[in-house]
Amino acid sequence: MLFRSLGQYFNSRGVSLGKAGLLASIPLFGGMLGGLTAALVNDGLMRLFPTRSHARRAIGLGANLCACVAMLAMVRQTDALWAAVALGVVKYFADMSQPIGWGTCTDIGGRRGSATVFSIMNAGGNFGSFVLPMLFGLIATRSERIVGDEVVKNYVPVFTVAAGIYIAAGLMWLLIDSTRSLDDLVNGERTIETSQSPRFPADVD
Repeated sequence: MLFRSLGQYFNSRGVSLGKAGLLASIPLFGGMLGGLTAALVNDGLMRLFPTRSHARRAIGLGANLCACVAMLAMVRQTDALWAAVALGVVKYFADMSQPIGWGTCTDIGGRRGSATVFSIMNAGGNFGSFVLPMLFGLIATRSERIVGDEVVKNYVPVFTVAAGIYIAAGLMWLLIDSTRSLDDLVNGERTIETSQSPRFPADVD
């Protein structure tokens, strides 16, 4: 949701509307490359690590931390073009965790619950898409300065908070265990029910 208002960000830096549109497309291109790269990296790590959970965590944690570092580097850029390139790097690493998240939903959901797990993840994303624009808007509004008769926008606090969110997102991957699925839970419950079911005389050989 942060990348949807990049046109306004670049426009606030004195860039023309047409050039702002071009610069705002660079992060989207970076996100596309990130999604493609994630699949290749994931396949390689799954052969390297003992479990797929370790591979998922490594990409989810590492990619989000790299996105945080790139975001903090972006706010220090004085040139709009280099700021756009840095945002492309941010989006590259941020979108690496998307296909990994979809794969993790399949791991946890198993044969019967993948759609349910994915819908829960998607609902959480939609909630963030609802809340964060209001939060970022409030931060951006409170960060404005009045210079003469002109209102000067300051997006640095917004991007700094976004960098912190990437850290939190990366750390959340440490809590996810994709080696345990809903299929295991269902099979375990069936095993318990079978072992605890009463045996009638007709069942005895």
